[in-house]
Amino acid sequence: TQTSTSQQMGTPMYMSPEQVNETKSVTAQSDIYSLGVVLWQMVMGQKPYDTKTLSNFELQLKIVQEPLALTQTIWDSCIQKATHKNLESRYTSTHVFLNDLQNPESIKNDKTTIEKNDGKTIFENKEESTIIENKKAQNSNTEIPQSEVKATNKTKVKEEGTTQNLPENSNATSSKSKLWVVISVIIIILGIGGLLIFKNLGPSLAGDEQQTVTIENKYSVAIPSFLTKASGLNDDASLQYQHAWKEFYVIVIDESKAEMHKALVDNNLTETYTNDIKGYSELLMNGFEKAISVSHKSEIIDTTINNMPARLLTVSGRIEGIDAYYSLAFIQGKERYYQIMAWTLSNKEYEYKDKMNRIMYSLKEL
Repeated sequence: TQTSTSQQMGTPMYMSPEQVNETKSVTAQSDIYSLGVVLWQMVMGQKPYDTKTLSNFELQLKIVQEPLALTQTIWDSCIQKATHKNLESRYTSTHVFLNDLQNPESIKNDKTTIEKNDGKTIFENKEESTIIENKKAQNSNTEIPQSEVKATNKTKVKEEGTTQNLPENSNATSSKSKLWVVISVIIIILGIGGLLIFKNLGPSLAGDEQQTVTIENKYSVAIPSFLTKASGLNDDASLQYQHAWKEFYVIVIDESKAEMHKALVDNNLTETYTNDIKGYSELLMNGFEKAISVSHKSEIIDTTINNMPARLLTVSGRIEGIDAYYSLAFIQGKERYYQIMAWTLSNKEYEYKDKMNRIMYSLKEL
């Protein structure tokens, strides 16, 4: 049966530490951090994190705790300052960031020090030599510290102290003109009001434009046009869409009434849950509340959606260390049940709740 409600809370690699921690509202400095990560990626020709092997929890841990590896280029100081974990040590102005990108030697020769999270210095002023905590990093490699943490499901996640090997800089330094093209792109972004452009790379959030998505001639649902097709949010979902930058996600899980009945029989649950919209929603919510630490749950609204019995509610809670807001709908069709789930960060609830509600009411059987 496809009644599992656990899904991955996608967290993009460009998110700033404060956005991961949600200790304060996101500011322009968070966008500067993201630009610094993009700059690192463009200079190195690779992503700073291996999202194929890292879980969201491990990725967030790295974002919060580990500085980006040095690129061994003249822009290291700019990148390290733009992506500093401490807001007080990060650029506060895009104009200063722009100036340093245009004159990278200026920051390297001033009195600025750039520190790791543990307080060890990466760069000191020009009178001092570079200090690197791990002597192995004096080679072309930067070693990521070994860490051992426990995920919220009490499963221990352990990194085996692997070493992140930096390339021999053939990609990063073989063509100085190519690198300047890279930097020019960042400069253009900053120079023409870059944060607004950068935050809206990809589909725009402006307006209430909708797109209608049809799934295998079974159903259609209208979702905001800024959402794009995704994968990995939930293995059982027949529809998965997201806007990772804006932390807006939506999935639809559909299954036949026959599958629901079989699941109840096979698990001796026929006396606990009825094979109707009430039993379906109660079964799924029971599993959902085991996967999330619920801080608030709204009253269930019994209604109809396009002439189909439906139940709607919202939930706020904490999952994988992240405070999230969920909007859920359970719908009973002619031969199938539908579960719609949309979610975002809790601090974006009021920004997106109306859009999520419209999604719930848009599902139609075909």
